[in-house]
Amino acid sequence: MDRTQLEQHLTSFRLGCQNAGYPVNDFRLTEAFPGVSGSSFIIDIREEWIGTMSCSAALDILLGMLWKTTTEDIRKKIFCFRLNTKNTLRNAS
Repeated sequence: MDRTQLEQHLTSFRLGCQNAGYPVNDFRLTEAFPGVSGSSFIIDIREEWIGTMSCSAALDILLGMLWKTTTEDIRKKIFCFRLNTKNTLRNAS
């Protein structure tokens, strides 16, 4: 499964987050192991609401929604989440 296919499969995850009040608009997939065929992906999420809670609380929300909205095959393609607020990224760029 390539990046484009995985992004399509994660549409329900993003919609579920939006409906729960935790939008995932700034979203990117990055290969966990670039150049390796069949590599899993890192989900980069950059949203202000992430800065309003602990990292573990944000992960609880995101992982819970991932389990509700995706299949096991899709979840196997996710290596990890990378979470930042928009301000953090502006300072880091």
